[in-house]
Amino acid sequence: MSAFTPSGSIVFDSVVAEITNGIEFDDWYNNEHLNDLCRFFPDLVVRRYVSAPRASMTSIFELIDKSVTLNLESSLGSFIQSHERFIAHPISSSHRPHAENWIEARIAYPVFFAVPDAEVIDFNNWYEQEHLDILFRCESWLACRRFQITNNHPKGWTHLALHYLSDVSALRSPERTLARSTSWRERLALRPWFKGDYRILHKLV
Repeated sequence: MSAFTPSGSIVFDSVVAEITNGIEFDDWYNNEHLNDLCRFFPDLVVRRYVSAPRASMTSIFELIDKSVTLNLESSLGSFIQSHERFIAHPISSSHRPHAENWIEARIAYPVFFAVPDAEVIDFNNWYEQEHLDILFRCESWLACRRFQITNNHPKGWTHLALHYLSDVSALRSPERTLARSTSWRERLALRPWFKGDYRILHKLV
């Protein structure tokens, strides 16, 4: 088991670059941007992820003190297409039985939703009472941490489900297909807000 058990809030920082600027982006991210982040959030556990299709790098910092702010000014190169940074506070955390060291999983799979206030209870109940139970039947679906995004996200996202997978094949599993085809899920899918943002992030060693 991991010596660190995440249970608190996170800082989610993701930068998308123009694909043609790979070397320049890597140099800027590792030697400038990440160094600035680590100085601003000292002594915090951070995990880094990459998404080749999105040409993005994502750092997730584990917070202990909820009073942390985002007053860090970042100097972005001209090759940066977009940058998002937000604090998210925990709603729940659950994992597959006997899933060891899930926090170090090879794949992080964040899913973003913009849930209206009137729909939050139904949405949370679906996730906790049905959706995760089915997903955890897949051996590669290790854990899920659910968060509320408290600061205003530029795309309006209010909720984040941060899944941890041992293999990307979990996204093609029969269990995921079943989890996405129940009557409860199909009812929610009719709501205009239910279309989310799905990302596949590969953990950097």
